[in-house]
Amino acid sequence: MRTRLARACRRAAALIVGGGFGGLAPLCAQQPAAPAPAQAVARGEPLLLDVRFGQAASLAIAGERLGARAWLPVATLLEAMELQLDVRTPARVVARRWPEGTRYVLDADSGIMRAHGARTDSAQRTGIVATRGDTATLHVRDGELLVDVHALAALLGIPVELGFADLVLSFPEIAALPIGRRLARDAAHARFRAREHASGDERATGPLARPWADGAVLDYSLALPIGAAAVRPGWNTGVGLDVLGGSLEVTAGATAGGVRLPTLASWTGVWRAGTALTQLRIGDGTGAGPRPRFGRGIMLTNAPYVRPALFGLQTVRGALPPGWAIEAYRNGELVAVDTIGRDARYQLRVPLLYGENPYDLLAVGPFGQTRALSQATRVAMDLLPGGRGEYALGATRCQLRQQCRTAASADYRHGLSDRWTARAGLEGLSRDSIGWIGAPYVALSGTPWSAIGVQGEFASRSHTRLALNIEPSQRVRVAAEQQWFARDAIDPLLAGRRLVQSGLFATWRSFAPSQPNVELSLDRSRFLDGAALLRARL
Repeated sequence: MRTRLARACRRAAALIVGGGFGGLAPLCAQQPAAPAPAQAVARGEPLLLDVRFGQAASLAIAGERLGARAWLPVATLLEAMELQLDVRTPARVVARRWPEGTRYVLDADSGIMRAHGARTDSAQRTGIVATRGDTATLHVRDGELLVDVHALAALLGIPVELGFADLVLSFPEIAALPIGRRLARDAAHARFRAREHASGDERATGPLARPWADGAVLDYSLALPIGAAAVRPGWNTGVGLDVLGGSLEVTAGATAGGVRLPTLASWTGVWRAGTALTQLRIGDGTGAGPRPRFGRGIMLTNAPYVRPALFGLQTVRGALPPGWAIEAYRNGELVAVDTIGRDARYQLRVPLLYGENPYDLLAVGPFGQTRALSQATRVAMDLLPGGRGEYALGATRCQLRQQCRTAASADYRHGLSDRWTARAGLEGLSRDSIGWIGAPYVALSGTPWSAIGVQGEFASRSHTRLALNIEPSQRVRVAAEQQWFARDAIDPLLAGRRLVQSGLFATWRSFAPSQPNVELSLDRSRFLDGAALLRARL
């Protein structure tokens, strides 16, 4: 307002005829003398400074010196700091600092340097005025806007060191500047690529030693009841030792009161590098197939004894402007990076683990601009990498006689691709009331999209199951399941005298300590006798 009024007073004084401007006389009399234009500042001594940004970069910039102060071209300095220049004229420079979005205005005509914060917090809501009205801070020389380096450092909120003896201008702390953030990202990318290269050079592990017999391990426990002298103590003991290159385990025990538990014994052999056979178990344990039953028998498979947590790599594709970079983070760790070339396309190979895989995509522009995107992919435990096949054969004498007397199964799974896995097999059992019954089954599971997983299974004389899992982000997950059971199911404990069962599960996670997490589940069952049961939980 004061500047506009001063200009009006100068125009009024230049007029020869009066009359219409008499009302401005009292106001003009109160105005201070107008500052001299920026071009009228005395010319200082020419100066060539070595400008250094931390320990990373340096360049020579010509300016001028007057006493203990130095002026340098503001546009050159801001470009070296990798700020984005929106306006660049001889008397005005407007720059933007990413990722905060702070806008800096430097104007020589008004002598104003100002920072307008893009954040909505109270500290930057109205903008921060760093320097106002000092024409010696900003002036134009030879068509270039020069700025006092100390005033610019105060505007940016960073320290500065100026030494005329060695002609060095240093900005020692650049972590908050776009150039500092870029250098930190480049260092992280270099460490990531070095880690990838080192992981590719890992040597294969040697074979397991397989002695005829080796050391033993004894495990025991004793439970003494208090206040009941007639109750016998409970105990449990187990012995494990290496025999014939495998693990032999024997356990026995009793509950409090003297009820003896069945004695269990099994021998398990593991061949980690095997292709046709990786596991063989003889004795007590679970069988094979999607519904293994506990009993005494034999089981062999080529599935790994301990399945690796890494499932495989997922390709994430997209488009960004040229000059940008894309990074993928999981749990704060950089897991993939790519740069965008002239075709404006990127392709990330993101590692996937079994289970939930939340990861964040961060796109970074040439001036430090950022775009964040979160995604989540759930890998079901029954999925296999593309091209891999696993079989399992088992035959057992059931321990739980209400479930079965004998059971056998032959199961095969094959990864059609990294997103789809097919399963087929045959399972059979016999019970006290019926003879041997065999029933085939088929199943298909996959993730057609990263946020959607589907499962389908049909088991003859047992059940049909459909399941859908939707997980668009780390916060939201919705799962639905529908099952139909056969009236004469071969496994009555699995059916539970049900005809139809419907389930729904939904969850919302806030990731904030002051906000609650919400879970909702609904389950409805209809039974053979026509009754229905509805259960809900919030």
